[in-house]
Amino acid sequence: MSASDRAPTLKDFVRVVPIGENVFESVYCCEKMGNVSDIGYGGCLISLCVSAAFAAIPQDTADRIYDIYSVLGTFLGPTSIKSKLTFTVEDVRTTKSFATRKVEAWQELPSPEGAKSSKRRTMILLADFHVRERPEVTLSGMDYSIPPLAADSLSRSPDTLQNQRAQMAAMHPSRILKVFDHVFPLFDRYLDLRPVEDSMGTQKALGLNSSNKTTQDHLPLQQRTNSHWFRIKDVEGGKGKLQTRSENAAAVAFVMDSALAFLPLTFTHRFFDAVQAVSTLEFSLRFFDVPNVNDWVLHEQHTENGGAGRTFSTGRLWNREGKCVASMSQQSIMRARAQKENAKL
Repeated sequence: MSASDRAPTLKDFVRVVPIGENVFESVYCCEKMGNVSDIGYGGCLISLCVSAAFAAIPQDTADRIYDIYSVLGTFLGPTSIKSKLTFTVEDVRTTKSFATRKVEAWQELPSPEGAKSSKRRTMILLADFHVRERPEVTLSGMDYSIPPLAADSLSRSPDTLQNQRAQMAAMHPSRILKVFDHVFPLFDRYLDLRPVEDSMGTQKALGLNSSNKTTQDHLPLQQRTNSHWFRIKDVEGGKGKLQTRSENAAAVAFVMDSALAFLPLTFTHRFFDAVQAVSTLEFSLRFFDVPNVNDWVLHEQHTENGGAGRTFSTGRLWNREGKCVASMSQQSIMRARAQKENAKL
């Protein structure tokens, strides 16, 4: 994929355009990240589905504003990085207080010359919206949120932290950084990332430097965290600044999918070479208050359960005031690589 085929900003990437009644198309193809195969990064697909869902709800009015609060989705197959996606949206429910949209993502598969092309459904997703309640009907004392596992992470202002590149350059050899840039190219292109200093993900280069010792090695697996502040990069004189709740929600979906599937590998000092399959099966993204990600938000990830060839991991977002604004949980397949038997004489 040439540079001219890539979205210059995340705002550009998450845009969808109508091509029919409740049918939309991506402007750009998905790109790969965090995967050794030539398949699209899951956050690309989720963010586009969120944009399609927003595009199919009624326009906000002075007395009716639709806030997204739940996104439940299942990956049905890999997404090609060679063709755009089509999104069909079904109005499941539109009432005085709620709206629900079912989004299906479809992609035309490459076919041999002269052969009839075929389509594959790659994701099915339900997005729920809640008409914003009037302040006078909200119950007092019901404005609270969970703190991060790393309790002092919110106290570390992102303005005092080094960016990801500087932190990693101090921890890892140049060959690791070169591979990191190749495997995770979208981080640097779209985000200003400033990892919390004892983030295990940074200390392990998300698993690429699997032998590196970390400040969290003494903690139980479920208490280890990958934490960083991020905001959308301000590029081209503010051209990439997000303007709408739809753009901000799609950007959150894009970022929160990152690393969750293979987080247990990172936390146990392993990487992709330890598995033959690691991929998200299904996810749940909850919005409590769509944040403005032109400003800093804290992203913390941890893993909670593993067994039967699957893992369950969670990521959460906090704004600078310490309020949890979004949560994403994922169940993922994790299939060990078959061990080669020793040759017998």
